[in-house]
Amino acid sequence: MTNQITSVPKIVYDFIEFHNNNLHVYDELRRLAMQLKRRGYSQYGIKSLFEVVRWHRALNTSADDDFKLNNNYGAFYSRILMHFEPQLKGFFRQRASIADDYPLCEMVGRGFLWGISDETDND
Repeated sequence: MTNQITSVPKIVYDFIEFHNNNLHVYDELRRLAMQLKRRGYSQYGIKSLFEVVRWHRALNTSADDDFKLNNNYGAFYSRILMHFEPQLKGFFRQRASIADDYPLCEMVGRGFLWGISDETDND
């Protein structure tokens, strides 16, 4: 008998699709979180970082850019960041979420890791 998820909510699939099409969002959230960590923060809210990503995007694109960062993806990003970035374990405040019900890190799989830049954060 195989162990498989038979009913995955649309938001989970939407997040994975968004992530795969916007790998720069993970990189930017990671960069911002690492900056805060280096400055002595032990915990921070992902939604605040979302607003910074949106602000940077607005400064660097035209008003007709259709980029949208769904607030509902915060729980997903916080969990995969803390999973794939050992320095960020426990960094994001969390509430119970649908993101806890699915193996996100397995679902995004190896392809997810290819999206992470190898740039060193020098800020």
